[in-house]
This record gives sequence, structure tokens and C-alpha cells, in this order.
Amino acid sequence: MAIKKYYDSDCNLGVLDGKTVAVIGFGSQGHAHSENLAESGVNVVVGLRKGSAHWEKASEFAATHENFKVMEVEEAAKVGQKPGDPKVENYYTADDKINADGSRTPVYNDNDKQFLGTTNAPVRWSLRNEFTILKNIDFSFNLYSYMGHKSLEGYYLNNDNGGSLMTYGFNTFKKDYWTPENPSNTYARLEAQGPDGATGAQRLHNRNFIRLDNISLAYTLPQKLTKKWQIDRVKLYTTVRNVATWAADWEYADPETGGLATRTYTFGLNLTF
Repeated sequence: MAIKKYYDSDCNLGVLDGKTVAVIGFGSQGHAHSENLAESGVNVVVGLRKGSAHWEKASEFAATHENFKVMEVEEAAKVGQKPGDPKVENYYTADDKINADGSRTPVYNDNDKQFLGTTNAPVRWSLRNEFTILKNIDFSFNLYSYMGHKSLEGYYLNNDNGGSLMTYGFNTFKKDYWTPENPSNTYARLEAQGPDGATGAQRLHNRNFIRLDNISLAYTLPQKLTKKWQIDRVKLYTTVRNVATWAADWEYADPETGGLATRTYTFGLNLTF
């Protein structure tokens, strides 16, 4: 059976840029994985029990590689986060890990979930008005709104290359991001992640919105003018759909659908003979 070999050139190591890989253990597998990653330029942390058989061996490798660190297991489990990553509330604490020094390591799972609202809008209203001005001009508009609902999004984590959007030059939302010079409680750093167990922690948004859905304007020519052309009625009209939207807290595409909402323009002429 033929064996196929893979080299660094066969892989896209860019997906690990700015990230730290934690490897628990330094046996035959952990030893090979962690050292290969470090020698490929990836930041690595190895979690071991201090004083164990492999602690000294891993420390010798760390002494010659700045991107390779050895920590106790509890500390290595925390290294997934960096400045600019989101903080996640440790709501349920009964299953947290209590360390030897008395400190607490949060455990995130389904027990930490809380009810924060509904995704279905409990309040919906609409308003439509039609006006006739100077007999020949007709004007109308339509508003509607959804209120009282919420939703979650992970765009603030700035993981835009998770689907290779940046690699292949695709479009994404215009967003801000956290830096030491521009700290933010709204946007995380580039390629941010939550703590272990909640790495994709999403942000809660008020999804209320009001949409000016339709504006129509029409003008009917006076009959004394159209009769000269043997036309009973001539009506010119224009309509704009999806005119404007006001969203309370949502900034990623359309607040109603979460996708794109195009604006359409219609121009027309009605002739009645």
C-alpha cells in the first residue's frame, strides 16, 4: 500500500495565525504533535503535571523555542484566550474545577445557559396612508415594524477567515475590531474566541426595527389635455420598495432577514383609451 506524505507546503497554516494550540501530555503522540507544530511556527503550550516524567524533557525543548511553553494542565486549559477575547459569564458554578491552590477554573456547558428573550417578535404593527393632492396627484406610503425580539450573532468575533473569506478575497461586513490602542467592549480582536467550552460565544442583540417599506407617487394628466390625443386617461407613477430601515441594535445586513434586502425602483405609464 502506497503511503502519501504531506508537507508544510501542502497545508494552509494561516488558519493558525495568532492562535495558541494547547497539547495535554508529552508522550509519544503529544511529543510529536507539539514539537512539529512549534517547529512550523505555531504557538504551542503543553499541559503537564509539574514534576512528572515528561516535565523536564518538555522544558528542555521550550528553552530553545520561544513559541513553546510548558504549563500545568489547569493553566494550559486556559490559554485559548488572549486580550481582546470575550468574557463569558460563569453562571453555573457547581461543576467548576477547584484547583490545588484554591482557585477556580470555570466549566462552560449547557448548565450555564440562561433565557434572555425570544427570537419571534411579540409585537408587530403597520401603518399605511394614501393622499390625493390637487385631484391629480396620488401619494402613499407603508411602514411596518417588528418589536420585542432578540437574536445572537458571532460576527463580532471577527473570524472572517473561518470560511476562507479573506484568503479568497470575498466580501464581508464592515466591522471594527479590538486592539491595545483601540480597546472595545463591542468588538473583539481579529480571530477572537471565547473560553474552552464556549469558544464561539455569541453576542445578544435587540432586533427591533421599523421599515419604510413602500413609497408611491402618481400623477394623472388632466382629461381636457388627454382628450385632444383621444386618450381617456394617462397616469405616470413611480414606486420605491424597501426605502429605509431603522434598527435599534442590529448592524449586520437586514434586521428582518439577516441577509441582503435590495431596494427596487419602479417607473410606469398607464394609458386608458
